[in-house]
Amino acid sequence: MVPLSEVKPCQEIDPRDEMFLYVLRRLGQPRLARMQYMRQGARACSTVVHVVRHCFGHDAVDLRVLDFASGFGRVTRYLAEIFGKQNVWACDLQAGSMEFCRSTLGVNVLPSGPRPECLTIAEHFDLIFVSSLFSHLPRKTFGPWLTALAGILRPGGVIAFSVHGQDMVDPAIFPADGHLFVADSESDVLDVEDYGTAYVSDAFVQESIRCAFSKPVDVRLLHKGLCGAQDLYVISGDPARGVARLPDQPSLTGHVDSCVITPAGQLRLSGWAGSLDPADPADVIHVALDGLPLARCAIRLERPDVAAVLGKPHLRWSGFVLELGLPLPHDGTRLLEVKSQTKKGGEDQLLLASVADLVQD
Repeated sequence: MVPLSEVKPCQEIDPRDEMFLYVLRRLGQPRLARMQYMRQGARACSTVVHVVRHCFGHDAVDLRVLDFASGFGRVTRYLAEIFGKQNVWACDLQAGSMEFCRSTLGVNVLPSGPRPECLTIAEHFDLIFVSSLFSHLPRKTFGPWLTALAGILRPGGVIAFSVHGQDMVDPAIFPADGHLFVADSESDVLDVEDYGTAYVSDAFVQESIRCAFSKPVDVRLLHKGLCGAQDLYVISGDPARGVARLPDQPSLTGHVDSCVITPAGQLRLSGWAGSLDPADPADVIHVALDGLPLARCAIRLERPDVAAVLGKPHLRWSGFVLELGLPLPHDGTRLLEVKSQTKKGGEDQLLLASVADLVQD
C-alpha cells in the first residue's frame, strides 16, 4: 500500500464531473475549484487509508477495493495509486463516468443503475467505500442499497459509507422515524426523487444495517468522519477486523487562502491550519514539489477569525505565510503539495495541485 504522501494522482478532470462543477459554481474560479476538488478527494482517501490500516494492517496488499457511486473518480484517482489500478473498481451510473475512469484513471469499472434492483455485479470486494450516496437516498432505497452492497462483500470484508447525521437538522422538524428526505440536490443529471438530500438518525442507520446483513456485524460510527462534514459508518462481520475499536482520525482542519506562483517562479502561500484537539496542536506547514521536501514554516500567525467561526479559542494562532523561489525548471506538470503536521505527527493535506494551476497570469 503506497503512502498517501507519495501519491501523484491523475490531474485530469472530466468537464462533465458534477462534483467539480458544483465546486466551480460555488467558488467561481476554475483554478480554485480544481484545488478544492483535489483536496477533497485526498481527504476522503485519507479516511479510507485510516480504515484499511486499522482493519487490514499497514502492509495490506492485493485488497479488492470498490469505490461505489464514484462519479468521475474524485476519490478513485487516489485509490488507484495507493492500492494499484488493477485492484480498484469504480461503479457509477452517470453517463461517461465509467469510460473516463477506465480510459483515463486506468481502473476497472462496473455499471450501476438508478435503483438497487438494477445492480448486477458478479465481483466481490474486501473493501467497499461509498462516499456521499446514502446522504442523498430516500427511505425506500436506503436499506435496499445497503443490502445490495452487503451481497458483494467478501467474507471478512469491510464497508464504509457516509451519511448526513440528524444533528445537521433542526430537531423541531426531524421526523420520528429517523429519516428526513428533501427532493433537492446539487446534481443536474439525477432524478431528485431518487437522489435528493437525506438526514438520518443513528437508530435508523443501525436498524438498516441489521436488516441488510444476514448475520450480526460490528459497527463503528465516526462522527464527521468524512472530510469533517459527513458521519461515517464502518461495518464488518469479522471481529478480527477490529471495527468496534477503530479510532477516530486526528481532528485536523485548515485552508489555503492563497497559493500562487509568479511568472518569475516565486511561490506565495498563505492560509491557516490547526487541530481540533488542543492537546495535539498543528505547529508546522510542509511544502513539497513532486514529493521532495521544499520548505517548511511555523503555524503561529494570529487568526482571530478562525477561532471565532469554529468556536475554538486555541485556533487563534493558526495562521501561516510562506514565500520562496521554486527551483528551475518550472514545469507545469510538477505537483506542489502543502500539508500541516501536529506535534504528535498527525498530517492533513491542505493542497495538491499542478504548478500549471498555480501560475499567476
